[in-house]
Amino acid sequence: MLSRSGLRARLTSLGRARLQRSLTTNAPFDRTVRGDPEWATKTVPIRELLDRLRAQEMCRKMRNDDKWEYFQEAYDMLALLQPGEPDVSLGEIDQMLPRGNPAAWAVIDSISKGRPDPYIQQRTEVDLAASQFLRIHSIGRIQAARLADAGLRTLDDLAAWPKITKSQMLSLNRLPAMDNMIPRHEMNSFKARLEEICDPRQISEAPDLTFEIVGPYRCGLEYSPSINVLVYSDAYVELGTKTDILDYVYHRVMSNGLIPKDEMLSVAKKSDRRHILGYTRANHQSPWRFMSLKLVPRNQLPLTLVQETGDGFLWRMLRGQAKRKGYRFYRNYVEWAPRSPRMKKVGVKQVVDRPPQPQTEKEVFDLAEVPYLEPHQRTYRVYRDILPTKILEERSAPWSDEFLKAGVRE
Repeated sequence: MLSRSGLRARLTSLGRARLQRSLTTNAPFDRTVRGDPEWATKTVPIRELLDRLRAQEMCRKMRNDDKWEYFQEAYDMLALLQPGEPDVSLGEIDQMLPRGNPAAWAVIDSISKGRPDPYIQQRTEVDLAASQFLRIHSIGRIQAARLADAGLRTLDDLAAWPKITKSQMLSLNRLPAMDNMIPRHEMNSFKARLEEICDPRQISEAPDLTFEIVGPYRCGLEYSPSINVLVYSDAYVELGTKTDILDYVYHRVMSNGLIPKDEMLSVAKKSDRRHILGYTRANHQSPWRFMSLKLVPRNQLPLTLVQETGDGFLWRMLRGQAKRKGYRFYRNYVEWAPRSPRMKKVGVKQVVDRPPQPQTEKEVFDLAEVPYLEPHQRTYRVYRDILPTKILEERSAPWSDEFLKAGVRE
């Protein structure tokens, strides 16, 4: 009979084995295709799939469940199919969505077999109401829960709420158009207008001012969900320094009419403008599009460009690989990973200076020891044939962190 310590060791060993299997297999995908040689031609309604992914994402956000990121990742990848046919084949989904996202493949499996979503079915009316309010600008989990607890159940109820703000009403009115993808030719027209606005000859404080439209557009894709713009200059190097650069950009956005004043969602406080949010359109007949202009410090630009250009799976994979090499990637900087051999122990604490920050996008990939991908290669459909299978399959399951928290170490 095993002793208590022996039993603990045995359970730990089983946990490691289970973790390893979770990192190299995808049970939901296997269930979907098992015993069906024609699985690749089977189709599912793309609108129903996107609605279920969105519902899962929002409901899990309300419950502060970290798995919401995996549904958002899948939604962002598959929403680019929306301008096509109403149905999409599993073979086409397999080309765009990593098998290492079992959370999303479980949703696909249930739709392909005509089953309802058990997770959504278990949510209460209050839960479902609160989750849809999260899509409205400046409404967070706490306010969404309070609105639902107060009896609001639909977006129409929210529109009639006496305390709704001007920006929330604007976001609510523009919400239906936000599910429509933006074709590349329209993105090109916005780029031309941004070139006029960010003309460094008009802003003497930042003669090297430039911008980059990130997301699917920078990857060379035909459609984009929104217009996300990074603005940068050598005149703004570190996050903590004061700058008026975006203040000048803001005034030029307004004078150019790119974002009309009554379509402005928010601007960071006047003394420290770093972010502009609002709605724009190519012409008076075009639908409204969401636009974000963010001023990025020069020393954070490489990391931000990598994070904002590739899909969610690529960023998750880079973070996982970097952690194995002793680094941790955050939104704005690189840090040593806990228990890294590069950290020295001082008393009971581990103290170390921050590692050198990447100066180029290639250095971000180099830190993770992942082959460098050009911007046009940073979609799963492309890099699945470039990166080694071992890298793509490692740490593929969103539940692996639960094993780690339970005491199973890599």
